[in-house]
Amino acid sequence: MSSFGVINHMVITMRNNLNLLRKKRLFKKGDDFFSPDGSDYTTSNRGIPSEPISKEKLLAIKKDIREQNRKQRKRIALILLITFPLSVLLIYYTFKDFEFGFPDISSQTELAQKELTKQQKKDRFLFFLNDGDKWLTQKKYHNAIFQYKKALELYPSEYRAHYRLAVTYSYQCQYEFKGCEEGYALIKKLETQFPHATELESVKTVFEHWATP
Repeated sequence: MSSFGVINHMVITMRNNLNLLRKKRLFKKGDDFFSPDGSDYTTSNRGIPSEPISKEKLLAIKKDIREQNRKQRKRIALILLITFPLSVLLIYYTFKDFEFGFPDISSQTELAQKELTKQQKKDRFLFFLNDGDKWLTQKKYHNAIFQYKKALELYPSEYRAHYRLAVTYSYQCQYEFKGCEEGYALIKKLETQFPHATELESVKTVFEHWATP
């Protein structure tokens, strides 16, 4: 190879090496945010608006947002107004026959009385009668009245329980100023049912003095 060919080869090699070492720019001049003209951003859909929003337009936007919120609240209120009564009705009809562990006491009492034997019924009657007498001697008239009424639930026509109840009302009427009308009405009823019961007269006198006929 001649000397000219060697020199020419060296020049070409050096030029190629320089091209490899030269830094290439990733962006064109003027592509950054700080470019003076900002042409890429003013023409872009994502660019910064060139003019500020007017006060009237801003108020219109706020008014539109408030109107949308108001409509949303109305929709929610309408949904609640419709669904709440339906939910209440659904709960009512679901649980109206459910006893929640508390059965009807009155029905249980009637059933228990039907299942009692004659002797058991009599024993209970005497218990309520005697317990009422104990409360009466202790001047606990309310408790005595309660027990006598329990005895009458077993034997509604039993005179002994009716008479004790009337006597208790007479004491309650004199000393607590209660039960006067109830006792007087009971005495009038007993006089009709038991016209030969002379002991009712003394009890009646108490009510005639204290009660208002």
